[in-house]
Amino acid sequence: MDAGDSSYAIEYLKNSYDRYLGESFEQVSKEMLIELNVHGKLPFRFKSIGRQWGKIPNIPKVINDYEIDLVSLNPEAKNILFSECKWQKQKINADVHFSLKEKVAHAKCFPERKEYFSPISKSVFTKNLHEIAKQENVLLLTLQNYLSDFTVERITKSII
Repeated sequence: MDAGDSSYAIEYLKNSYDRYLGESFEQVSKEMLIELNVHGKLPFRFKSIGRQWGKIPNIPKVINDYEIDLVSLNPEAKNILFSECKWQKQKINADVHFSLKEKVAHAKCFPERKEYFSPISKSVFTKNLHEIAKQENVLLLTLQNYLSDFTVERITKSII
């Protein structure tokens, strides 16, 4: 690379931009869930929200880690919402939901719990995932839901 040649840096940023935004999107998704919780727009009111990670038993050490992007819980009612955040251009398919359910099977909190699932996407979901969501009562959330539902409300309140 020649001094002053920025093409390598620009190409690197183009190729890795979405990966960096993925981490920020998780924070935005957390804020969205908090807003939905405050306004009673979730299946239950949660008391805490955070990330969940752990080990999958009987799997080789290199591949036995799991991570769930957001876990919202109400310990008294033993209600848990598991969310997977996806910042990607393509539509989110059912494999994201099934992968989340597989990870959830290893989460040990509240053995007798009521589980809810919510993939959160930058863009849209496939028809297949919409059908599964109807059957399994999965909450599909997008960045557009957050912006359209709450931006108008916030602007209205700040004007009044």
